[in-house]
Amino acid sequence: MKSKNLSEKILKSVQSKGFKYIELPSVIETNHIVQRSGENFRKFIFSFIDQNGSELCLRPDLTIVSCLRYLENNLKSKEKKQKRKKKIFYSGQAYRKSQNKKDSIIRNQVGFEIIGSKDEKNDDKEIINTSLKSLKNLKYSTGTLTIGNV
Repeated sequence: MKSKNLSEKILKSVQSKGFKYIELPSVIETNHIVQRSGENFRKFIFSFIDQNGSELCLRPDLTIVSCLRYLENNLKSKEKKQKRKKKIFYSGQAYRKSQNKKDSIIRNQVGFEIIGSKDEKNDDKEIINTSLKSLKNLKYSTGTLTIGNV
């Protein structure tokens, strides 16, 4: 319960900075994960074959799924307009096996991204500042902010 309240406070703070919430699918094509993370990553995902013979998996990470969604939406768009940056945030559960049997297979995740940036330096700065402000708003006095892959 404490974790859920914490997540909600972080998401409200991020939303106040102009980020838009997106829903992400729980099931995706396995090849999207294997292509980006390598065949070795297959041992950490929960995959299955659907009725059409396609290999699908439960999402092992929300960041990957958010990027796939952005790419698919841009490919579907018939317009030849310039890609605009999008400020998005998401939360939910990711499902991943672990080498440590004591680890939970369900991982609660919160994330936010600026995708399609033409000014990565300033947008990275905005992400860092939003992260720090979110933590400050929570009156979080100790901890570590990890930037990049965990």
